[in-house]
Amino acid sequence: MFFDKKVKRSMEVMKERNRRYLDEMNSDGTDENSAPEKSAVPEDEAEITARHEKEYREMNEEPGFEKGDIPALIISAFIVFFPIFLVLIGIMVLAWIFLH
Repeated sequence: MFFDKKVKRSMEVMKERNRRYLDEMNSDGTDENSAPEKSAVPEDEAEITARHEKEYREMNEEPGFEKGDIPALIISAFIVFFPIFLVLIGIMVLAWIFLH
């Protein structure tokens, strides 16, 4: 899978947020003393979100090429442009034959 690390990281973040949400929902109805502080939860979530955003930016700054990317790009360019050049050359040859 191409984006295996990103998928795993996003799933971990979603599981953590879901766990916190469920803990908050369960603690609201049970006991007032056991409820987490309202100011601590957003700071922790903000720190985690900031860290994940930083990692995401670092990963996407320079994608770089993998092994075999350059030959694949060249081959795909030939596949795309070669038929077009062939048709243009054929038109030019036909025009030269009929107009000469």
